[in-house]
Amino acid sequence: MAGQDAVLTRGQLMDRFGTRSASIGSVTVSMTALPAGPLLLAPAPASEPRALDLVLPVDAPLVVRDRTGNQHLVGRRSLTWLPGWLPAGLYTACPGEVAWVRVPDVLLDERTALAAPLPPAPAPASALIDPVRAFVQTAVADELALEPIAARLFDELLVGMLEALVLEARGVAPLTGGVRPPLRMQAIAHISAFRDSPALSPQQIARSLRISVRQLQRAFEEAGTTVAAEIRRQRLEAAVEMLTDDRFDALSIADVAGRAGFRNDAELRRALGADGGTTPSQLRGRRVQVA
Repeated sequence: MAGQDAVLTRGQLMDRFGTRSASIGSVTVSMTALPAGPLLLAPAPASEPRALDLVLPVDAPLVVRDRTGNQHLVGRRSLTWLPGWLPAGLYTACPGEVAWVRVPDVLLDERTALAAPLPPAPAPASALIDPVRAFVQTAVADELALEPIAARLFDELLVGMLEALVLEARGVAPLTGGVRPPLRMQAIAHISAFRDSPALSPQQIARSLRISVRQLQRAFEEAGTTVAAEIRRQRLEAAVEMLTDDRFDALSIADVAGRAGFRNDAELRRALGADGGTTPSQLRGRRVQVA
């Protein structure tokens, strides 16, 4: 894959090929019209903050080559990631628009699963790719940059989805011989991506993973837990994070409950009571007292 006429950083590529960008929280979403042919991407200069790019082809598929020479095809309904600190090669057979979702290192640092080195690409035929693409496209269309609270939640949910994709990809690393990751890992990744959806249930997860509910339940029983407990744990984690972060103080308790995936604030209160005998208001009050 020879360079078109130069090795470009991602910033130079976007400047050269007509890019429009929008910020949503700490994330930058850019649309670039790439020409047909090869492009070589250089690592970002050391002076720039480290970041990870999610790459979503819109009009034409991409061939992506990593620094080891491995190549993979990224279709118009798929995606991949490109660490900004590594070189990469791109090839498009015909001109097409590509979406770049730049996730800064400061967000990646919050998730230990996103520590380098990353897998070269998402797992083949991952059930998480469609919802991640839909999530990004909906957020951009809704212009969430205009609402700081929604933008912060966009950051949190996007990084959670990216973490789920990476965990899933690590489960199908070459040493496993291409075997799918354990069912429980697949289910946890799915829950992470959809924990805020009221429709999330063992039945919905089983359908998505193309297994029976009993198979799914057995995978969690072997680890001494249940599917429902994992859903509750992740939703409670999201709610506690919002209640203990002053950036979410404009949200009512009912809003926090809904954004975390609980049906109402009463369900959130019951979950908190069972977990530690506290209430949403007490959680917020403790933070104010400490401050």
